Amino acid sequence: FHTEITYWDRKMQTDQITLNCREMCKEIAAATSRNIVHIRINYEAYLKELPSNKEVFIIRTKSLWQDWVTVNNLLGAAEDVPIPDSINEGKVINSQAKLPVTSNLSDEGRDSLCKLLRNEYILYIDLLNRAVNLSDDDIKSALDDAYKNCPAILESIGRNSYKISKWRSTLQTNENKK
Repeated sequence: FHTEITYWDRKMQTDQITLNCREMCKEIAAATSRNIVHIRINYEAYLKELPSNKEVFIIRTKSLWQDWVTVNNLLGAAEDVPIPDSINEGKVINSQAKLPVTSNLSDEGRDSLCKLLRNEYILYIDLLNRAVNLSDDDIKSALDDAYKNCPAILESIGRNSYKISKWRSTLQTNENKK
């Protein structure tokens, strides 16, 4: 499979490249893609220098401004940080907008993608467990989303994590009520 992509280069001129989709996927999985640079910067890149026992603050795109205010208050801000109140100032976040593309990913494709992202999910869950600014409900919601996307990952990791164990018992209780 091949695809052509038109993009703006640094000189603000359009250019077109043809990509071999299989090779591109392999490069993305190996974090060596020359065409999608931000793929190289994953959770592992941010966490490699951070001791595993350090607590962290997490600011989630999905609840950016709420998390922003919470973290600033935890850091001792004398008053709430001003939150932008217009679209141009950041009120609308990408993850909250209606995206034009819907998923037509097959179950097999989803499984492959989940296997590819397994290490990222493990690190993400580690971050959730270390976050000092997230409530149990925040973590439960994040784990629910992860489970919805890649159930096998949460079923196979985190057995020693109190927060994941607590989430699992809530999930089982909810399933038993059905």
